[in-house]
Amino acid sequence: MGFPAIAKSEAGDGILDICVVGAGPHGLAFLTHFLSSPEHLDHFDEHPNNTTLYSHSHDQTQRHRIRCKVHDTGALRSKRSGQEIYKHFISRASTTSHRTNLKLHHGLKVLHVKNQNHIPTRVCILDRCGEAFLRKWDTHFDVLDIPFLRSTTHQHPDPLDLGLLSSFAHHTKRYQELVPLKLTGSQEDVDHGRNKAFRGPYLRPSKLLFRDFIRGLVKGFHLDGAVNCADLTKIEAVVVGDHVDGRTCISGFRITYRNGRDGSDHVVLAKRVILAVGHANLLSIPDWAVQSFGESFPKGRLLHYEELVSAMAMTERIDICRYFHSLIESEGCERSISSPLEHMRILIVGGGQTSVHLAQLAVSKLGSHPSNITFLTRSTLRSQPFDISLQWLSTTRYESMASFWTANHEHRGRMLREARGGSNAGSGASVDAECVNWLRSSGIHVKEECEVLSASWLPTPTTSGEWKLKLWDDLNCNEEDLTCDLIWLATGNAMDFRKEPVVESLQTSLQTHGLEIRTQGKLPVLNQDLSLQLVDCMGCMARPDHGVGVHVMGAYAALELGPGALNLMGARAGACRISRSIRHLIS
Repeated sequence: MGFPAIAKSEAGDGILDICVVGAGPHGLAFLTHFLSSPEHLDHFDEHPNNTTLYSHSHDQTQRHRIRCKVHDTGALRSKRSGQEIYKHFISRASTTSHRTNLKLHHGLKVLHVKNQNHIPTRVCILDRCGEAFLRKWDTHFDVLDIPFLRSTTHQHPDPLDLGLLSSFAHHTKRYQELVPLKLTGSQEDVDHGRNKAFRGPYLRPSKLLFRDFIRGLVKGFHLDGAVNCADLTKIEAVVVGDHVDGRTCISGFRITYRNGRDGSDHVVLAKRVILAVGHANLLSIPDWAVQSFGESFPKGRLLHYEELVSAMAMTERIDICRYFHSLIESEGCERSISSPLEHMRILIVGGGQTSVHLAQLAVSKLGSHPSNITFLTRSTLRSQPFDISLQWLSTTRYESMASFWTANHEHRGRMLREARGGSNAGSGASVDAECVNWLRSSGIHVKEECEVLSASWLPTPTTSGEWKLKLWDDLNCNEEDLTCDLIWLATGNAMDFRKEPVVESLQTSLQTHGLEIRTQGKLPVLNQDLSLQLVDCMGCMARPDHGVGVHVMGAYAALELGPGALNLMGARAGACRISRSIRHLIS
């Protein structure tokens, strides 16, 4: 018995039920939710009393009623310790019923619903980084040597229990790999840490514990070998007859991808597409850097962090020292493999968590001395435990989300920016307390409220060249000169849904039939099941055939899921909505 069959799918006969694009935490969360029995899913994914509260939230007159409901809701966490929960799993594992059979796999529970086999599901999972779940996620943590997640133990892709990761740590005797989150001492922490709203301290899992937990989930849900290494090149809407009842009728989607193994092109047809591609596809490059790309300088001397991660994710083994050694050696410079950046001057441009991790990487792994590193940020370093405000994570989350859902899309956009400190919905420039303390005490030159005006690559008599930069110091209101050998950009990503490569092809195919993807700002406007809203040339809503649609997960679902859309919490919430909708349509 078991789950609906999910196997590696190449171009084959017929039409797929679902094509999942992206095998990161959001794609995995959708699959685990979809493959689980509906009656056993958590009801804490989005808000208390899920469907009832959400239906009320569209009515402005119900706002007071919503607030009354959320004040009576308990904290988003288990009331029992992880050990007690695990003992509960063990006691249930020996019992069976005609509907479920609870099994343990590496300490993880998976519900196998015997009557689920009748669902005629054909699923294709595509990811350009490899044939494994969370490949790019793992690369990010390995490249920067990040020991612990920034998220807490109850944020993970398992659909059945928020406390399962803690239980896994207890069962494997690795509870020491759960570390408490330290408060920053900021006013926000004081406000939340001294009253009942915060309910801390929170625990963060190590990357190794989380990785093993994910492997257990993948095996428990029989998803081993389900990911196709493939680079999606195009999505096109398939229209059968231009108009039905005066509206354009979409019957499915044609997906073109390049096989990662042999480079061959393939085409599949799918009724439903799950876009879980993240928001790191469009790099945010400062204007001065864009102009510098037109100059002739050695490879790797001006590098965006996402380019580094993408390059490393395509390799079998991650060796960051050899990567930079090969770049420098190609210029004819002799360097130690263990210290490839020794004596090199580095400018790190950013201000968020990743930029600090890059500084730590340069010092701890690449042989750079702190005195040779300049850390530049346009604003003041902002310290907070998470990348969004605590009001969206603590027990006040439900009230905040109720206010969010009662707002129109324009107001929601403003709330998203405020929750991330004025940045876009995808990346917030905030750093946790430990990283800020390390940076300020490391000996690195930190320049706050400072920005680059221009950068030029100039040859030198003894080396291949160096960067000459003009800086503007807002604090002292004057220009400065800076010379360095390497520039690393940790400037985040430029979120614009319509400019995403795969979305551009979809938009083009829709426009040939007089349809547009509805957006607010640079984010898509979505239905409750996170499917794209389409409008015709008159601005009227256009609906695909029954059971057909493109669903969006991650940061681009922020107008529906709120500021936490891109996080693991948003992965659970989005997976719950989409899986409920799709299961109903294809069962």
